[in-house]
Amino acid sequence: MSIKGGILLNKKVLKTILKIIIECAFYWFFCFVLLFILALNLGLGNFYLYQDAFGSWMPWILCIVSTIVILSILFMRLFIKKNWLVNVIAYGLAISIYISCAILATIGYSRFEVFTTEKWIAYPLQRGTMYHDLEKNYDFNGKTADEVKALLGKPNSIHQDGTFLYNSYGCEIYVKFNGENAYYVYCVN
Repeated sequence: MSIKGGILLNKKVLKTILKIIIECAFYWFFCFVLLFILALNLGLGNFYLYQDAFGSWMPWILCIVSTIVILSILFMRLFIKKNWLVNVIAYGLAISIYISCAILATIGYSRFEVFTTEKWIAYPLQRGTMYHDLEKNYDFNGKTADEVKALLGKPNSIHQDGTFLYNSYGCEIYVKFNGENAYYVYCVN
């Protein structure tokens, strides 16, 4: 035993503290991985996608399930004494949540890949996904402003030069006019 800074330090106590810190590091890392998955989904706009594709409850369900998984991993140590088994279960759950998010995003994106006027107007945050189909299958050359409005709905704003702006998550879609007729459609990220 030694006295350092007025505190009696015992090697057994230090080993126990170090063991707890090492075991907790795994759980903090696991929590970080799950929070990273949630943040990545938020950053990519997937929460908006989940909400538009599946309903407003979907992002909340994802957050609640992730929280339950984190808490269950922390309490799992009370019932399962083998650390390797807890680790396998924890990483399996994290991987399954990540795969579920990827599957949900794929299904969600597929619902918005094809442009329709109804979807364009109803889900403005998904316009960036529909833009590629719009650009590929619709010719704007020679269309009047009224024809563009009939197809795309009322623009979010109209610039001084007459350019229509349609907002989306992560990009802005512009329809340029040359006098009376449209001649160019482009997306800016």
